[in-house]
Amino acid sequence: MQRTRNRQIMTIALIMASIVGLGVGFAAFSSSLSIKSGVSVSPDSSTFSVKFSSSATAQERNPIEAVTNPETLVAKDGEIDAVDATTISNLSVEFTQPDQTATYTFYARNTGAYLAYLNMIQVGEKTCTPGDGADADLVAAACEALSVSVSVGTNSVTKTESITNHTLAAGSSEEVIVTLEYAKDGARADGAFTVSFGDISLTYSSSTSNSGNTIIEGEFDTFFKTCTLLDGGIYEVGSKYLCQFDNAAVEFYLLSHEKQEDEYGYGHSTVLIAAENVVDNISYYDAMSLLDETNGDSSIQGMWGVNGGAESHHIYMPTLDDLNSVSTNGYVPSWAQGYYWLESENEIVDVVRDAEIFGSAAYRDETDYGVRPVLNLTYWWSIA
Repeated sequence: MQRTRNRQIMTIALIMASIVGLGVGFAAFSSSLSIKSGVSVSPDSSTFSVKFSSSATAQERNPIEAVTNPETLVAKDGEIDAVDATTISNLSVEFTQPDQTATYTFYARNTGAYLAYLNMIQVGEKTCTPGDGADADLVAAACEALSVSVSVGTNSVTKTESITNHTLAAGSSEEVIVTLEYAKDGARADGAFTVSFGDISLTYSSSTSNSGNTIIEGEFDTFFKTCTLLDGGIYEVGSKYLCQFDNAAVEFYLLSHEKQEDEYGYGHSTVLIAAENVVDNISYYDAMSLLDETNGDSSIQGMWGVNGGAESHHIYMPTLDDLNSVSTNGYVPSWAQGYYWLESENEIVDVVRDAEIFGSAAYRDETDYGVRPVLNLTYWWSIA
């Protein structure tokens, strides 16, 4: 009998921290997070199901208490939803100074009939935003000291990673530990600011990988680690991938793929486009500047952790040819729709506006469009 592959994504969503500065050298830090989960390709919840529980041995909804260091810190209890047990919310703790932590421990339970594989732990990007009156440089320094880590069973991560050889047997459970930390030697801000760690997702599947394939691994080991298939077919136009850089994990759609070979060598030409704008409402010239790797940390390459070198040239503004390869009569497919600039070589500037491609010299001075970078993974080997 053939069994349909199922996948369940359990999400720790939008970890937020608000920091209230009480003066230079002393700050209050609070953090709240919600853990949310969705189920896909699951025709019968009794056959493949992974749920959150407060107990390792039974499906229970007791409050999730934080263990804090020091013990005097004020923390709220996490709550598991009463409907599907796929959401944990209300985790919150107040830090008063560096060298403090809060740890929440709960469980992922395989309540289904099949072996479950943990294939990926995705961690969002950290963003710190100064409040009124807070010095941006002090906030940036303090931001470096704030971190989140996630442990699931024997795997522990602080950034997105694909997981291998990690199984959860039917009827069993494993610990999920979320740790928020204000580092021992961390700087302090002089006012209020907020910190977002984005979303964290745990992907369990009834197969050994999310969709079974990593398209690139190790070819640009100084550039990024892997691009892993999330949805669709391997090398299929429009399929969705997650690419792990040093500083970020970015979702892309595949624009094109071609195998090539001649008398000198052989290789693959793989072009992907970011799943969404990295920056919105920016002028054409500012957009081009963001894709200039010589601008260091202020470029997209710098933001993602690609600082100089030949690999930087593999990230650029999409071209009209890139979009024409997947469009029909000037209309792009749904996954490529949006409002973003295309690289142009003359006075006529091309843009994607909703579902159509337009070109006009008048667009050059507008700021209604954003940056949606292309990642080109073309690589070759010598036959000799």
